[in-house]
Amino acid sequence: MRRFEEFYMMLDEMARSCGPETGIRIEHEPGSGIIRIFGYDATSLGIARKGVGDLLEHSHHTAEHHPFWALLYHCAEISETILSKWEDQLTADEMDEIDWSIRELKDACARIRADADS
Repeated sequence: MRRFEEFYMMLDEMARSCGPETGIRIEHEPGSGIIRIFGYDATSLGIARKGVGDLLEHSHHTAEHHPFWALLYHCAEISETILSKWEDQLTADEMDEIDWSIRELKDACARIRADADS
C-alpha cells in the first residue's frame, strides 16, 4: 500500500505542476486503492454516469445467489436509465422497464425480510 500512496503523491504533484489552468482534479480515497482523475470538462452528470456504469458492471459480476444482488442490480439499472435520459424524456418502454425493476426491488426486499425473520 505504501507504494500506491507514493504513486498518488507523485501523480498529485505532477498535476499541480501543470497549473490550475489545466483544470485537472485528482481524488484519492486513502485505504481504498482508488485514484480518480477528472479533466477540465468533467461534469457532475458525466461523473455520475461513469460511477453508475461502474456500479452496473459490478452488479453484473456479483453472484446472483447473493441476497442483495437484486437490490444492487435493479437500483443500478434504474439509475443508468435515468442518467442516460437526464437531458431528454423517458420513453414509455423505459418507464415500463423502471416499473418492472421497482417490482423486482419490492420482491427482493420481501425475500430479504423473510430470510431475516426465519
